[in-house]
Amino acid sequence: PADKERAIAGFSSLLQSNHYRHAYRFQHKDGSYRWLDDVLRLERDASGDPNRIVGCWIDIGPKRQAEQAPNESEAHFRSIIENMAETFYRTDLDGRITIASPAAEELLGYTPDEAIGLELASLYVDPEGRAMFLEALAQNDGFVRDYQAALRHKNGSTVWVSTNSKYVRDGGGNIVGVEGTVRDVTAQKKAEQALLDSRDQLRQITDNLPVLIAYADAQQRYCFANKTCCQWLAQPAEEIVGKTIAEIYGPAYETFRVQIERVLNGCQQTIIEAVTFPDGVTRTTKANRVPHRDLNGDIAGFFILSEDVTELHQAEKALRKSERALSEAQKIAHIGNWSLDLKTGDIHWSDEVYRIFGRNPGEFEPTSERFFAAVYPDDVDAVRDSADQAFSKGLPHSIDHRIVLPDGTVRWVHEEAISTRDQDGELRYLVGTVQDITERKEMEQQIHRAQKLEAIGQLTGGVAHDFNNLLAVILGNTEILADQLGDNHLLVSIDRAATRGAELTQRLLAFSRRQVLQPQPIDLKELFPDLCELLQRTLGEPVKILSGVREDIWPVLADPGQLENALLNLAINARDAMPDGGVLEIWSENVHLHDHDLRITDDVAAGDYVQITVRDTGTGMANDVLDHAFEPFFSTKEVGEGSGLGLSMVYGFARQSGGAVVIESAQGKGTEVRMFLPSAVAASGSDQPIQDAEQLDHGQGQTVLVLEDDPEVRSLTTDALEKLSYRVLEASDASAAMQIFDDEAGQIDLLLSDVVLPGGASGPEFAAKVKRLNPQLKLVFMSGYTDDLYTSDKVPGFDETLLTKPFRRADLAKAIHDSLSA
Repeated sequence: PADKERAIAGFSSLLQSNHYRHAYRFQHKDGSYRWLDDVLRLERDASGDPNRIVGCWIDIGPKRQAEQAPNESEAHFRSIIENMAETFYRTDLDGRITIASPAAEELLGYTPDEAIGLELASLYVDPEGRAMFLEALAQNDGFVRDYQAALRHKNGSTVWVSTNSKYVRDGGGNIVGVEGTVRDVTAQKKAEQALLDSRDQLRQITDNLPVLIAYADAQQRYCFANKTCCQWLAQPAEEIVGKTIAEIYGPAYETFRVQIERVLNGCQQTIIEAVTFPDGVTRTTKANRVPHRDLNGDIAGFFILSEDVTELHQAEKALRKSERALSEAQKIAHIGNWSLDLKTGDIHWSDEVYRIFGRNPGEFEPTSERFFAAVYPDDVDAVRDSADQAFSKGLPHSIDHRIVLPDGTVRWVHEEAISTRDQDGELRYLVGTVQDITERKEMEQQIHRAQKLEAIGQLTGGVAHDFNNLLAVILGNTEILADQLGDNHLLVSIDRAATRGAELTQRLLAFSRRQVLQPQPIDLKELFPDLCELLQRTLGEPVKILSGVREDIWPVLADPGQLENALLNLAINARDAMPDGGVLEIWSENVHLHDHDLRITDDVAAGDYVQITVRDTGTGMANDVLDHAFEPFFSTKEVGEGSGLGLSMVYGFARQSGGAVVIESAQGKGTEVRMFLPSAVAASGSDQPIQDAEQLDHGQGQTVLVLEDDPEVRSLTTDALEKLSYRVLEASDASAAMQIFDDEAGQIDLLLSDVVLPGGASGPEFAAKVKRLNPQLKLVFMSGYTDDLYTSDKVPGFDETLLTKPFRRADLAKAIHDSLSA
């Protein structure tokens, strides 16, 4: 039935062409169809009219099946490629596309009809791409798998493809073309490139970090090493990767082997260790080793991150050392630091602050209330006011105040603090220091007392100077009247009063350190026994005397008479403080004092001294009395019972001798006086005290120039010398004296000069000048007070030729006679 129309048409054409041949399907009796080749020929009669049709049927079923098989295979092939997700292509030997599946349009934008005839080489982005592809085919026996190339889309964009391709051969095995499948891998390629870029970025990051970064597998073989790792291991990455850690480090591996074994057991390690690396450098590193597990949870390896903390470690050590040094310095200087959070009220004290306040850090929590509770009650208002000014106005907090320790001890502290603001500009913190200045306060008080005593000493010295001149006139005229009137009780009374006045001025001069001393080495082992026997008779039985001198005690360089007088004054004061009796102790020991030694009140030169301690068990002194103890005329005794010059004389004697004196006392606890006198270990004992003459020594007409500014003293002295058979010349100042020297032209045998002269030049200075003009000139000086007593570098023998005002005629006669006879 399907071929009926075609068969009718064929018969119709037979009438035209007289023959016809065509293949039809005929239905067999069994119902199947058979292909028959129908061959017909039209026969005509003599007139040319159709007569009959003759023909034959030929069974062409087998042939038809043979011819139809390739067509069905081709149709099947086309059906496959048309439905493939991948693009199928085929080219001839010239590289022109002969077959392209419909997927080509989606892949490259070309329809199959547009693709046929295109040269495949023109689609490669790389001009050499086609040649490289064919080379890969040839090298792989005519077949490549997953070959990637960049092709150009119809719109000009780049498409990355992956192809599986092979040669196409004919029946003789000759290559006639290339065919294969192509798939779009652009997204995959971009992902791979992104991964590569990411890895490259990661490599750049890790290579530019000053940290060793590496990865090792479970066998401790390096799989990755960054630039720093390569530098420390002194090998390139390609030589490190694949080697074990032990192979790289050698013996140094043992220093961290245990830590690696632990990380391979799943324990993350962070440790600071000193390692000698293969580059020869020993580094202190902070090593982080992190275990890495696979999908099954097994340890696949571990990451290594090691940071060089050598400088940080050294800085931390230096910081800790500095903190310890600061702590020690604060401890030595009694300085602590503290801070207060004004918002929260939190207070931080350093350890030294706790020590200053007598508290333990673990047992005492500082608060503002507890701090003010420790402040001395009389100082609370001042401290609180200063702190409030710092809190409210940001002013510096600087104040000295007292604190009370838990045991009741009162100490002085100095506080310094500043306020700081938070990020909002509000006052938030108060930070500062506190220093124990008790010793400094005591030293300041001692210096203040010393300065006050110095001022008083200058005043009393000046008074003594004028007073001595007056006494010199009184005593001199008393002696002259005695020569005229004989024994007279009124003159005796005047003489006694003048003598007591001279003794009083001597004590004033002792306090002001202006008296004339004749220091010499004194052996205390010889002095103490006789002195204690004298003191016992003087003090009486109720006072028990204890004394002691070490066998190795150094000799003392001092004036023997003044030392005995000083110890006698101290002993009498002690007796008066013990009306019902008690114990008086006198001890001595060798000590070495350094500059600004806290054991003394004054600034004396560092060196070796002998400390003489006089201690009693008397009533003691209150603080207000103690502050004035060394001042002249200060006394707690009733009027007429004491001059108030005893302790002041001791003070002046010690200071003028090159030493110092300290007094400590408390009511009901007695008094202790410590006198420091310079050691005389290397001194000679050739100096001998001047002995008084029994009778007047007369001269033999020698010329004496008297240089004295006080006219009455000058007149009295001149009269006395003339009666002693001396030729006497007078001058009131250095200028007049020099004129006399010029006039006399070397006839003057002796110069008797006051030490203090008007006009700016002292007696020793003038004497030194004229001594250069007349080396044979003898010198004797007079003084009741001077700031230049010790100028022996200007005038040799000055100390041996000094008359202390007021002096008697016998002293004057002996001094002049001995000087001229020397």
